[in-house]
This record gives sequence, C-alpha cells and structure tokens, in this order.
Amino acid sequence: MRKSLLFTAIWLCMLNFTLGQSETEPNNNAGQANTLLYNGMQNGTISEPDGSDWYKINLPIGGVLKLLFISDGGPESNIYIADSTNTGSTIGFASFGFQAHKRDSIIIPLLKGTYYVFINHSRGGGSYSITSSLQVLQYPEDNEPNNTFDKAGVLNANGNVTGLMGHYSPNVKGVDPSDWYKLKVDKGGVIKLLFLSDGGPESNIFISDSMNLGSSLGFASFGFQAHKRDSIIVPLLKGTYYVFINQSRGSGSYSITSSLQVLQYPEDEEPNNSFNNAGVLHINGNGTGLIGHYSPNVKDFDPSDWYKLTVDKGGVIKLLFLSDGGPEANIFISDSMNLGSSLGFASFGFQDRKRDSITVPLLKGTYYVYINRSRGSGSYSIQSFFTLPNWPEDIEPNDDFMHSGLLAENSTISGLINYYNPAKKDYDPVDWYTLNVTKKGLIIIRLQSDGAVESNIYLVDSLHLNGSIKYANFNFKEKTQDSLVALVEKGRYYMVIYRSRGSGAYKANFKFLLPPKADFDYVQNNTRIVFENKTIRGDEYIWNFDDGSPNVASVNPMHEYAEPGDYDVCLIAKNRAGQDTSCARVFVKGLSRVFPNSGGNTGDVTFAVFGGGLDTFYKVSLAQNGITVVQSLSVAAGEKGSLAASFDLRGKVEGIYDVVVSKTGENPYILPGGFTIKKGLTPDPWIRINGRNRILFNTWTTYTVEYGNNGNVDASVVPAWLVFERTPGFDLKFVNVNFQDQDPDESMYVDLDSLSSRPFNFRVYPLLLPVIPPGEVGSFKINVKTGQNIKMYALDRKTVVSVTSQR
Repeated sequence: MRKSLLFTAIWLCMLNFTLGQSETEPNNNAGQANTLLYNGMQNGTISEPDGSDWYKINLPIGGVLKLLFISDGGPESNIYIADSTNTGSTIGFASFGFQAHKRDSIIIPLLKGTYYVFINHSRGGGSYSITSSLQVLQYPEDNEPNNTFDKAGVLNANGNVTGLMGHYSPNVKGVDPSDWYKLKVDKGGVIKLLFLSDGGPESNIFISDSMNLGSSLGFASFGFQAHKRDSIIVPLLKGTYYVFINQSRGSGSYSITSSLQVLQYPEDEEPNNSFNNAGVLHINGNGTGLIGHYSPNVKDFDPSDWYKLTVDKGGVIKLLFLSDGGPEANIFISDSMNLGSSLGFASFGFQDRKRDSITVPLLKGTYYVYINRSRGSGSYSIQSFFTLPNWPEDIEPNDDFMHSGLLAENSTISGLINYYNPAKKDYDPVDWYTLNVTKKGLIIIRLQSDGAVESNIYLVDSLHLNGSIKYANFNFKEKTQDSLVALVEKGRYYMVIYRSRGSGAYKANFKFLLPPKADFDYVQNNTRIVFENKTIRGDEYIWNFDDGSPNVASVNPMHEYAEPGDYDVCLIAKNRAGQDTSCARVFVKGLSRVFPNSGGNTGDVTFAVFGGGLDTFYKVSLAQNGITVVQSLSVAAGEKGSLAASFDLRGKVEGIYDVVVSKTGENPYILPGGFTIKKGLTPDPWIRINGRNRILFNTWTTYTVEYGNNGNVDASVVPAWLVFERTPGFDLKFVNVNFQDQDPDESMYVDLDSLSSRPFNFRVYPLLLPVIPPGEVGSFKINVKTGQNIKMYALDRKTVVSVTSQR
C-alpha cells in the first residue's frame, strides 16, 4: 500500500512540475487567485498600484509544503499562507526587504485541502518567484476529522492505520492535535499495538475503554528521531476501545499496526467477579476463561472469576486447572453457606506451574470455585470430574445418637464418611445408626469399605454409650472388610463409625440371628428308631440316645437299642446365637434286668425291675417252670420308668426264678433266671457323711449323706441321726430332700447341752429311712455353713462316723 501511495505522489509531482509561469492579473483577492501547483513555480511582479497577489494551492494529500520566495530586491512585501476556509487567519509568514532581504520561505505541515498564498505590497516594486514543493511523508495521512472519540476512525483488531500528526487541518481550522481510533475486540485476547513514526512528531499515545475514557489502559510515545518506535501490549476482554494520539511537539507521520493474540482457552462470560454473578460450572463439565484482562463491564482488569458448582448427590469432585502460562493465580473451592472457608486450594505460577488440581469429597450442596489473580494475565481451563461413590450416601444429619439413622434387621445401609457437609459447615467425621433388638440373639453386621478410608466402627449399648461391645475397623485398601458379631439381650444398640483418615464410602449389612429352637419326631420299629430333625435355625446337632453309646452329629440319625428300656433321647441344636435342647422319652418295651438280682428268704425283699414301657398297672411275680411261686406285695414307680416290687420271701425255697411282669390284656414280659433266692441274712443298714475336710467360714459348703444296706433283705424303718457341733453362725439346709408327714410347726432338730451327764453342745437331726432294699446305696445333699471349725457325725445304731473340718 505504501508503494502505491508513493508512486501516486511521484506521479502527481510530475504532473505539477512545470516551468515557472507569470501571474495573470488581476489576482488581488482570493476570488481572483492564480493557481500555484504544489510542486511548481510562479513568477510575478508587485508594486504600489498592485496592492497584492493571490495564489491558490490544492493539496490532494497531506505533507510538508515548502514555499521558497525570491525577489529582485525591489519590493518590500509580507507573504502569508492561509486556509481557504478561513482566509482571515494566516498559518505561515515570510517577507521581502529590498536588497537586504531578497529570499525567504515558509515550511508548514498541511493536511490535504485548499490553501491561499498571498503577497501584500509594502514599499517599492519589483519581480519575484514562488517555488512550491510538497514533501509526501513516510506514512499516508488519516481521514479527518478524527480528533475526538465520537469522530474516531476505525482500527481493526488485526489491522493497520496511518496518519499525520501536528499538521494543519482545514477541518479543524488549526493544527491537528490528536487522532482517535475505535478498536473493536470481538473476543478476548492480548492486543499488541505497534506504533511507528517518521521521526517528526513528539506524541503520547493511549488506549482506553469506551465506557471509561478518562482511564488509560496503556501508554506509548514518540520522541522525534530518537524514539520512532513504541508499542502497547494489553490483555483485553471483548469490548470497544479507543486508541488516541496526542501531539506534544513537531509533526510527522505514523503507523499503527494492531494484532490480536487469541489465547489458548476462550474467555468467560463477564461479569463473574463475585459469588452473586458467578458463572456456572457443570458437574463433569468444562469452563474456560481469561484472568487479568481488562473488562469493560467492571471498568478494570478482571481480578477474579467465580463459578457456581451444584452437586446433586454425594461424591468426589476433581477440578483440573490448566493455564497457558500467562497468569499467576490462586484457586479455591468453598461452600456457598460458608464463603470465608476454603475446602481446597490450587494455583498457577506462570510457565513453571501451568497445571494443578483440587480433589475434595462433597455431599449434596452448592459450592463456588473462584480464581484470584496475583500477577500476569492469560487464559485457563477448568475441567470438572465427578466420581460417584461405590454406594449411596447416608441421610444427614446422623452424627450423634440423638440423630442416628436406622439400621433395621435384615437390611443393608450405606454411607459416606468425612465428606464435606454444607448443613454443618464441616466434614462429616462420624455416622450413628440405631439397632432395635426385640429378643435375645446374635447381631451380625458385615462391613465393607471402598478402600479410601481408615475408620473405627463400634457396637455400643444404649445404656453404656461410653463403652463398646464389639469393635471393627477399615484400613484403606489393606482392610476393606470386617464384621461386628455380638450375642446381645433385648434392647437398643448403636453402630458408630468414626473416621480416622481419608474419606470414603461404606456399606453395612445387618442380620439378627435368634438361637435355634430344637425339636424332633421319630418313627419306631421295635428297637430301631429313625429320628426326624424339626429344629428351626440350627447349624450343628448333637444326639444323645441315653444308652451309653457315643453322641451322634447327624441331622436325621437312625439308632438301634441293644436292650429294652425307657430312654431320654436329647437333641442339642446349636448356631452362632446359642443352643437349645429338646428331649423325648422313647420306650423300647421289654425287660432288661432287675436289681438286686438276689435276696434272702428271711424277710421282705424289694428289687427294681428295669425295662421299657413299664407302669404301675403291671404286677411282678417270681416263677419256676411257668408256675408262679410268689406274687409281689406292692409295685411302685421307680426311677425312669422302672418298677420297685416288694416280696415276702420268708421261707421260700432257695433257687433261681424267672421274673414275670404282666398286665391284664397284654402279653407278659419274662426275664428268665432273673432273680435268685438265697439264705437270708440280717439287715445291715449304714449311714455316713462324705465331703471336704476343710471349709470356708461363713460360706455354704455342700456335703453328701450316703446310706445303704449290706444285708440281703430289706431294712425297714431305719433310724439315723445327723449330729453337728453348735458353732457360731452354724446353719444347715437339706437339698431336694422330701420329708413325709413332717409337722411344719415342729423343728427338724434338737439342741443338746449334755449327753450321759457329760457336756455335749451339739445339734441333732433325727431321721427315719422307711426302706433300704438289700445292696442299695442311696444319698442326699446337705449345705453347711459355720463361722469356725466344726465337728459333724452320722450315726446309726452301731456306727459313728466323724469328720473334722479345719480351715
């Protein structure tokens, strides 16, 4: 473009270059002015009759016009140049002064336009010549008028303008003091304005916001030949700006080249420099922006950008921040309810730190991400990555027993621990859950974590909140599973999860296990029985068939009995919550044995008949060769289905007899050779006390009283005495002993002070044992308490047994 303009100027010079011409009279005023080419020569004469000569110069382009005036020394004249629109005001002056001053010139910077050169005669007369030469400057002139913002020219964001500064402008009727250009920036970036001059002007150059013209965003200057080049680099957001040049001294031409550097990341929507006009950053979204750029909306350089982040459910937010290396900035995330507190921090540090991130666990809420610029300017990107936890969040608040959540039986709950909770303006360090237990049983809580948290978990009794029943824990990825298992009574309990380190998700499955309920049925075929287990909630089983055989752990066993009898079969069912026992008596009918199996023929003999299915409706007899020899006097129920049969064997023949047990309407049971009658022996009853020979004072101690009969006939109505030294604190209790015909108003003992005229400080308990069958050994328990050493005896008619106990 410059070459084209230069060729045009040269061509114009050639057109306007002619040999000097003589003036044409009359040319005494502007209306009669001769034409003076701007690169030409004009000859003329001036004398007293000819008061003045006028010449018109048309400048098609601006430049520096030099007018050289030469006279023959005859005239004395004043020479002027004036704007054609304002001839009353001159803009240049020269003169002739006879022989002493024959030569003068006017050099003046002019913008394009029409001008008048006129010579006013003073004295004398003579001839003169005017030579006109126009110096076209380095850079073409601008379009005038553009000396105010409302008349500003246009400078494109990536464009160039040129102009002249300090030249006379017909449009302003004065020297052009300033040039204004409107710069429209359609997208944010860094604008670079390169200013070049031809070395002529001294000027100050500014850029300002169209909304705030009184404030300068950048400054440059020209300083004649020494300072011909300068620039302004300023980061700008989208908007309209003005570039203006103010002339200080001199004149000349200039060039302005504008280049807009669009940055790596697009600008943000302004204004967004506070929380109440924040932009929106979506979950799993992206935002970009410019920081430290001038914003017309805020009439200042943009110091901060705010973004609103809405989290609909708990999770981990990762914010990745990238910059182009231009800005130094600090980045924060905060709770909308607590803006003064930062939940995370990142930063940019020019080229050294162009990347940073914030990772923070958040519960549902509204948050703000904001960038505060420290130094520099540039563009940035924010990427939001939201990771949902493995399991859903819990319902807050549940951080103490009064606000605990419910962990119902046979249910699964999940939650997040140490996530930021806007409701409490803090991280959530603990979660409480209530367990309502309606029966005794086993609490089983299976716990699982996502491996991101270290936590301690406690099972707590509501009546003892400061203690724990059971404990479990998570240890990041090293331990992600554990359990709480406890046997508890009916009541209210709490599961409490305390965070130690990290943040993560957990899951808890609660099952309540009741102890088993044992039950069974059976099908019998003679001595073989098949058992059907009907237990509820059993895991392990133990069967006891009550016949001395080993216990069986089968679920549904089959058992065969070796001999008849009444058997108490017991099933013990177990699970982790406890055990239960169910027993049933099965009857294997028939006879197995009698005891004693012999007796004397000098008195009554009582023996026990053992078998299965026996009751007191049966009669017992002794027979030989199918003939009954003796019938029982009485039949009574014995232990565990046995029968106690009494016989009068006086005078009966010694020998071996069959035992026959019969009942009307049923086949008899026969035990061949089951009983032997022998020669009778006198009854020989005895009694003794067995137990420790040491006793704890003032503490109940148990002793066993044993009795028996060494004869082979019944010992009937046997007297016995239990004798105890009366010591301080002495007391005695019979344990599970049935007394017949006892008078409740009478004492069971007699206190004695003497015996056979000798001191005898003892307490005597007299007893009568109704019948002691031959060979039988019976017993019962007594509890004794004393404050010191004691002597105790058991006496029958012929024996005294003494046991001395010492501490």
